Amino acid sequence: MEKHYCSHCGNEIEPDAGSCPVCNAPTRFHGKDWQKKTPRNFIYFFIALVIFSFLFMMIAPR
Repeated sequence: MEKHYCSHCGNEIEPDAGSCPVCNAPTRFHGKDWQKKTPRNFIYFFIALVIFSFLFMMIAPR
């Protein structure tokens, strides 16, 4: 059985691990659905922040 190691900390990890259990760095062995687990709330918050900043710049007195 082939051993797999974390590319960040060097810890031995399971062959099908999505991230290192020690440093939580993502591995190249993660499954196909790993992107579905990423939170989209941050993306929505960032877009709202950019729009709010733009509107504030347009409305604020100079």
